[in-house]
Amino acid sequence: MSLLNEALIRKAAEIAGPGIIAILQEKETIWGPEYVYVKIEWTEQYGDGFIQTHQLTFIFGNVPDEPDQEKDFEAIAAEKLGIAKLTNLPTSIVIDQYPWLVPKGKKLYPGGVPYHGIFVGTSGAKGRTDEAISWHIINIITLLSKLKADKIKENHPPVVT
Repeated sequence: MSLLNEALIRKAAEIAGPGIIAILQEKETIWGPEYVYVKIEWTEQYGDGFIQTHQLTFIFGNVPDEPDQEKDFEAIAAEKLGIAKLTNLPTSIVIDQYPWLVPKGKKLYPGGVPYHGIFVGTSGAKGRTDEAISWHIINIITLLSKLKADKIKENHPPVVT
């Protein structure tokens, strides 16, 4: 069993939700839609060396009955995640400093963040807001992972020889 698993990711999204909704209620953080799609990808490593990549999608905010048909925010979130994964850099840094790393046909939007094997892409709000939401989620994922590791260490203290 891996420290980083679907249950932990879902718990992190649940904890992050109220903060994301509060951010989206501030009119200067959005350009129109009052919701975002968030894609999270991580790798789960098993004791036998087996590695499996997982991805979940979440929607936060006030989604209208008929979402924006012109912008596919879920696809854009996936694209942002993909660029962060490809470059191992936040997409804001890629588009500002290394735009040649963005594959042809991909959008130059901030909102994708990598963090040591965890990748988050957010789309729907302003680019800076999207990226802040991605960092917010990553911070909660890392917090929950570290707390889980602390608990393991408490129950199995390291042995000094």
